[in-house]
Amino acid sequence: MNYGSKQKQSGAVLAISLVLLSAITLLAAMNMQRAGLQTRIASNITHKEATFNTVLSEQDRWFFDLSTMDLSNPILSAPIRQFNLNAGTKVYTPSKLNQLSQAGTAYAIDIDNQLIMTDVITGKNSLASGEEVNNRVLFRYRLWSRGDISGRPAGSSTSEYQVSGISFPALNSSKNTLYSQP
Repeated sequence: MNYGSKQKQSGAVLAISLVLLSAITLLAAMNMQRAGLQTRIASNITHKEATFNTVLSEQDRWFFDLSTMDLSNPILSAPIRQFNLNAGTKVYTPSKLNQLSQAGTAYAIDIDNQLIMTDVITGKNSLASGEEVNNRVLFRYRLWSRGDISGRPAGSSTSEYQVSGISFPALNSSKNTLYSQP
């Protein structure tokens, strides 16, 4: 039996295969990290869009409800009475409408709604027969809504804000011509 000559092996194949295996493992680990980051980004965008849609829906509901109310309704008259005097001018404070939590698919969204009175505009001209100048005023409100995922602090990356303006014409109750006539 002739087995031939014995050659000495240096192990180059083993060293090269270990280097290639290490490079492939490093690339796989980097891709897994990138995929995890992209999943978190996509999840954050999904949560932000769900919060936006929920707050917008709540804002639309309140806007419709307030648009159909009479000005004597306590919801609309409360912000008129809530103000602080600052150097002789009225600074209106927000009136909370409600705080609620709407259940989403896997999380709840907390919504805070406030109604804020802005400056009253007094009518200057009277165009109707029998009406007096400054007989009407325009009450202006700002409807403010904020939504956030339950458990997250206000102002986090998923917070959403919606602001709408609404106004109501009314009689000027601070002017009574019966007492001002001589």
